[in-house]
Amino acid sequence: MASGLLALVVGYFIATGSEPEAGTHGNLPAGPAPHSESTGAGALPLARQQAEGRDLPAPYFAEMAEVKHRYGLSGEAVQLYRQALQLVTDPQQRLQYQLALAESLMASGQKQEALALWDELAHSANPAAAAAAGLRLAARLLDEGKTAQAEERLESLAAECPIQLYRDSAMRQLSKLLASSGAKAAKLAQYKERLAAKPGDKPLLKLVLALEADDPRARLETLSAIVKSNPRDLEVLRLLGATLVESGKTQDAEKLYRDLARDYPSETQGAAEQLARIAVARGATAEAEARLIEAAANVQEGVRRSLYLARQCLALGLPAPAEKYARQAASQADGETMKAAVAIELGEALYGLKRYAEAKKVLRPLAEQSLWRGLQERAKRILDSIEGQPAVQAVKPEANDP
Repeated sequence: MASGLLALVVGYFIATGSEPEAGTHGNLPAGPAPHSESTGAGALPLARQQAEGRDLPAPYFAEMAEVKHRYGLSGEAVQLYRQALQLVTDPQQRLQYQLALAESLMASGQKQEALALWDELAHSANPAAAAAAGLRLAARLLDEGKTAQAEERLESLAAECPIQLYRDSAMRQLSKLLASSGAKAAKLAQYKERLAAKPGDKPLLKLVLALEADDPRARLETLSAIVKSNPRDLEVLRLLGATLVESGKTQDAEKLYRDLARDYPSETQGAAEQLARIAVARGATAEAEARLIEAAANVQEGVRRSLYLARQCLALGLPAPAEKYARQAASQADGETMKAAVAIELGEALYGLKRYAEAKKVLRPLAEQSLWRGLQERAKRILDSIEGQPAVQAVKPEANDP
């Protein structure tokens, strides 16, 4: 379907990063409310639409329902989703339509049927549908003041959902719920006791870390204990390194990353990137660039390596070396796609150097094209930022300048 119902209902907060809220329908903005549920501007009466659409496929009715819901015609959306469900044969599409139907049912005041449908979907064998419905039910329980039941459902999702995105969302919501109810400390103590008995329980570890999100010292204590029980768990070692940096223990973090690079060849690139970040934090930019060059050793030589270095330098706030590597990549790039990928990095590097006129020259063609939408949007954002800057063009040093 052109509008992407999967992003709309099954993964409604994948695209936005937002938590599900009562009365929402994906990430679409609310449209203007029409005068009645039966008609809208330029719309046929629903009965006539249905009669004329007998031979149309299920996605037609689902897309019509999505539009109706968007513009506040939730009653009509319910009827159209029911039609789509009568015609659909694909199991995945059926789940998508059912989730969307539940949203429209709730919006049209048919609360009990919506809750029953979400409850049915929460037991689906499809983990995405089950998690989406489970989060919706938790939101409803919270709206009704049933915090204990909401907590139980969120805890189950946080510990058992196989999809990290949904699991992380459940963890965040559970953390907020426990903090607001004053039960966070007691619950965290229970979780940590369970974790001590089962240090290899990764979902439980992540739940504990989510509850300790605002306390780096507590997270450091938790991770250090897990590392003692399993000193070769790479995932935990990475988390420990990041927490050491956040806690200001950069020397310990540097030692950990050097040990990782030495003992685990697969970690060489990631460890070098982290060491570069630590170097930038203490103002050692030349060392940071050297670390990035080490990290690039495993990247294919030529344009890909140069582009990697440009991107990493930008990520660390080093626009001067980023420009150098971007221009190097530009001289190596073949094909319009790769040239466009290089141009966006060069434009951002020039922006970071406050050479706005040069940046505009590089970025405008990307902003005006529509083949690469991601690059287009990024170029537009940078150009918008340039427009907000003072109209002062930094002088580019000559090659023989000191």
